[in-house]
Amino acid sequence: MGLLPQPLRHVFVTTGPVHAKKFLFFGGMKRKSEVPPKQKAEKPESRFRLELTRHNNRVVITDSIDKGHYVSYVISYYLEGRRKQVRRASLADARWEAAFILTKLAKGEHDVLALTSTDRLVYLRACETLSKCKVPLDLAVSEYVQAETALNGTGTLTDAVRLFVRQRAGFESRVLVDQAVEELLKTRRSDGSSPVHIDDLECRLGVFAKGFSCPICEVRDTDILDFLLNLKFEPRTKNNYRTAISNLSSFARLRKYVPQDYNPLQFVPEFKEPAKPVDILTVDDLRRLLENARPEFMGYLTIAAFGGLRQSEIQRLRWDHITEAYIYH
Repeated sequence: MGLLPQPLRHVFVTTGPVHAKKFLFFGGMKRKSEVPPKQKAEKPESRFRLELTRHNNRVVITDSIDKGHYVSYVISYYLEGRRKQVRRASLADARWEAAFILTKLAKGEHDVLALTSTDRLVYLRACETLSKCKVPLDLAVSEYVQAETALNGTGTLTDAVRLFVRQRAGFESRVLVDQAVEELLKTRRSDGSSPVHIDDLECRLGVFAKGFSCPICEVRDTDILDFLLNLKFEPRTKNNYRTAISNLSSFARLRKYVPQDYNPLQFVPEFKEPAKPVDILTVDDLRRLLENARPEFMGYLTIAAFGGLRQSEIQRLRWDHITEAYIYH
């Protein structure tokens, strides 16, 4: 067998009926059993340790080593017999977290401590935000769900609140219906409205006020519709009541007793007045009417028969409107 080049030291050849194998041992090579095990580097001891206690609960803060550098702090505590650890990047954050853990342990709120880091961060942010309103977290969540359900995807809760505030800014929500009626009548008497108009408002709105002992801003369109339907009058009279209520609504918006978009009559239709033929008095009928009328009605009936004025126009006439030649209004 020829000489082999260095660094080959030994050659063993085994032959068999099927194959041959060679085992080569190079110079300087050691067996695995001869290689000493690699010793692990000893972990440096912690340079920092802070122990906090409260009501028999203990939390320990130590610094954590990463590749030989002290880069974070570990908060250790026991929860239901099991050791728990939380890591924070700075000592200030670690102290805050330790104080939080001690508070929850003292109050028995172990469920909060069982949250993941992300869930706990969300919880803490929510509590911090709600602390300004002094509203419990569960109540805030419940009201939020109810509001979102009511919106039914038509907008965000913030948009709805802004619209609500804008529409109701500056109005007196506690003004009762009868108080609004009284203020309306007082205003009409001072602005020179006719006594007939004032009497009409006082009569119709007086009936309306007796049916609503609540703030005027709480009167809804369905309430007004039910009120008009229950009146035992003809459609024309019901429409007159509707007109008086419309006067009251406009006055309430002007005085800011209700929001500026308050218009309950928007969805209350006028009642249909059946068309009836207009009867015209014959000369004989008119003569008999004037012959049998009381003296104080003679002027009213004569103007109605020959002047061509409407009933409301005659009611508003004054003596200074009448001259020897004509009647002006």
